[in-house]
Amino acid sequence: MYSSINFLSTSSFKAWLILILMALIATNINIQFPCLTAIKSNLRTTEFMIQLSLVLGPSLAIISNIFFGLWCDRFNPKTLLIYCIILFLTGSSLCALSFNIWQFFLGRALQVLGDSGVSIIGFIILSNLCNNIKLGEYLGYNIILNTAFGICSPLIGAYFLIYFSWRMNFALLSFCSFILLILLYFSLSENYETKNPSPISLKGLWREYILQIQRPIFSLAVIIPALYATVASLQEFYSPIFYIEIYGVSPQIFAYIRVALIAINIIAAFLYIYIIKRKGIKLAFIIGVIWHALYTIGITATLLTSNHHQPYLLFVLAGIQYISADFINPIGMITAISCFPNKKGVSLSMFALIRNIVSACLILTAAFAFNESMRPIIVIIEIISIVLCYLLFIMYSKLFKRAIS
Repeated sequence: MYSSINFLSTSSFKAWLILILMALIATNINIQFPCLTAIKSNLRTTEFMIQLSLVLGPSLAIISNIFFGLWCDRFNPKTLLIYCIILFLTGSSLCALSFNIWQFFLGRALQVLGDSGVSIIGFIILSNLCNNIKLGEYLGYNIILNTAFGICSPLIGAYFLIYFSWRMNFALLSFCSFILLILLYFSLSENYETKNPSPISLKGLWREYILQIQRPIFSLAVIIPALYATVASLQEFYSPIFYIEIYGVSPQIFAYIRVALIAINIIAAFLYIYIIKRKGIKLAFIIGVIWHALYTIGITATLLTSNHHQPYLLFVLAGIQYISADFINPIGMITAISCFPNKKGVSLSMFALIRNIVSACLILTAAFAFNESMRPIIVIIEIISIVLCYLLFIMYSKLFKRAIS
């Protein structure tokens, strides 16, 4: 009996609670997608207002990410995490109980603020619980959980919509976040030191971020995952147009392609976990670089030989890119927080901020370049891939001059 209770205070149990919380909150919007039409009808609003409630997320996330990192370096991470879960829980409950679009907006805003805080504070607590190798392993599990939750949440959302109500989806989010709140409150310890108790000001905020970005290895660790996120987003956004509209692939075959890519993503994450546990960060990084080099060669070859008219070749290249990203992105995050061990919050805020800004700018550029042809998008992806090859070479030469593990 004592050993079972003692297990609740172990680092692994706390880490898995954090991972489940981050996956639940990060993929919560997927549970809403099947319900958007029902929400619009029930709240007597317009399609534009419903879409605006979705856009609210990235906009508020960029703003809140600036501040959450600074607060993490000045206050107890456990206390901040509890407040963020309460924000998310309150927002979900308000969405479930809303009777007009403005109450729904307020609920979504609270959800996003809680989500933004959890995504940063959760990683800080994970890094405090373990070393870099173990943190790298947990980041691999984070990819798997996010993918699994991303698959299941729309199915759950559709089931609840059919048999109950769209409001029950938000009630489910409230219930799950409440259970995690209780477990984390009693399992996480309070013995976190506040290493930087100086007050926050706009001038100090600017100085903190400038200091971070001036370090070359940190800039590489932030920009490289941002470019990977851009390539992944371009493949996600344009894949239905490429496969179904341009190449005439049936929706059923496209669904099989999506399932296969998800399976590749999960398998690659498990392989990454195995490599980083058995062989360490350096080999995992090298494997990621090799796969990215293969992806870049493949993209260049398809562009030069006009093979971009073969949709299944694009599927193979997308799978290669997923494998490379699963190896490189977690190492980028580990590197970012290891550059400034006393300012992990600021590092993760900068990581999230630059990733969102770079990805948004490049995706907008691709949207303007798109002219119902695949070629402009492939050109943009090829340019990003070549730049990534160069940046990965520089990062390798800088990263392994010192041991981060």
